[in-house]
Amino acid sequence: MTAEDPTPVWATWGPVRGYCGHMHRSVDTAERCRARDRAGCRRQGGYSDRDLVLEDPDCPGRAVWAADGSVAWPSHGRSCGSLEWPCRRRQECEAMAEREKR
Repeated sequence: MTAEDPTPVWATWGPVRGYCGHMHRSVDTAERCRARDRAGCRRQGGYSDRDLVLEDPDCPGRAVWAADGSVAWPSHGRSCGSLEWPCRRRQECEAMAEREKR
């Protein structure tokens, strides 16, 4: 989500299973992705820890839990850029990375 493109970006992520690798434009497609992951894990005798996350509009790469808006990753909200969201703001992301290096 950006000022130019206010469409929320959804994904599924869990501390163990990680990021689904998809950029979802609706909560419905993100929920279907989560359901597929859970079904696949269940077939193998396990479970999925993935849940719905949103891209933090103020910090590219940071994910917040869809349920309550708290920071999902990076843990404790220390930095940006930890999830590899398909970046629609490449220049902005690169500029932020350069600032963080200093």
